[in-house]
Amino acid sequence: MKFDNMVKVYSIWIVANMESNSVNHIHFVQDTLYGTYKWTGDTNVINIVIAGITGKPDELGEEIDPAEADSMELCRMLNTLFAVKLDNRMRFQMLADDFGIDIDKGLREEVEAMCNLGQGLLEKGVNKAQEEAIINFYKVGVNVTVIAQAMGKTEEEIEKVLTDHGVNLDH
Repeated sequence: MKFDNMVKVYSIWIVANMESNSVNHIHFVQDTLYGTYKWTGDTNVINIVIAGITGKPDELGEEIDPAEADSMELCRMLNTLFAVKLDNRMRFQMLADDFGIDIDKGLREEVEAMCNLGQGLLEKGVNKAQEEAIINFYKVGVNVTVIAQAMGKTEEEIEKVLTDHGVNLDH
């Protein structure tokens, strides 16, 4: 029960597709709601850092306040790392040239795995949105042929999405 031996914990969240880059630090303060005991330990043991990024790696544009330079560099690096439209060759080149990151084989493999996971999640989200659109259009009376033409799919693909989601093909 030695609370003074607790170490600081940081949870870092990266939020993509923001309108602008930002870095926020959220931490606790002590407000005694009941009783007279005052916590004597460090109230700054739990920290959350939220980095909001646009996903555009070359974004700089404005003058940088020296107090914000580190946060801006973090956002620039994260934008480079997570940019959807960058191929890995360009990504690694920018990480090495712009940020002085030594890209060895191990780091290359980890970044490629992470980017592939991110791309897979993006594609899964796009597929889910397409499936929801197909179902919603069908439920409001749009026929399979029109949906297939609009979505660039075959009628069979549209019917499969509908039946896989338990929609009766009655019109």
